[in-house]
Amino acid sequence: MLLKDYELAKLAIEKPIIGAFTAYGAGMLASRIGSLILEPLLIWALFKKRSQEEEKEDYRNYVSASKKDSDIPIFNEKNNTYRTLIAVVFIVMMEALFSYNWPNFKCLHILDAKPITLVFVAGLLIASFKKQSEYIKKRINIYLE
Repeated sequence: MLLKDYELAKLAIEKPIIGAFTAYGAGMLASRIGSLILEPLLIWALFKKRSQEEEKEDYRNYVSASKKDSDIPIFNEKNNTYRTLIAVVFIVMMEALFSYNWPNFKCLHILDAKPITLVFVAGLLIASFKKQSEYIKKRINIYLE
């Protein structure tokens, strides 16, 4: 959607190398937004606020368990992918909010397909992030016992 709105899709077709770098940059931006902004919010909202000492202990446990179970980093990478996809949906939502024609707003527009789809996809990805995080914690706990 963002590519279409900013005519970057046309650029990607006409100049694929520039398009590839643009797509890579957009992906990196989404990844950083997910990591630095959304992940702390998700952890706080889904798992309640943790102290810094608890976070350090969790990381120590992750490192120890990862040495014994090489699949844990793979599951963590998958979780990072969910986080980045949540960031992409967040960016699309922010772009839609900032570019919306607010003087002509009608409450019924909330029931249009695009807002409902974005909220559904965001909810699905957040639920996936939570489930994957819990799965990783279970795997770590197996190696701590």
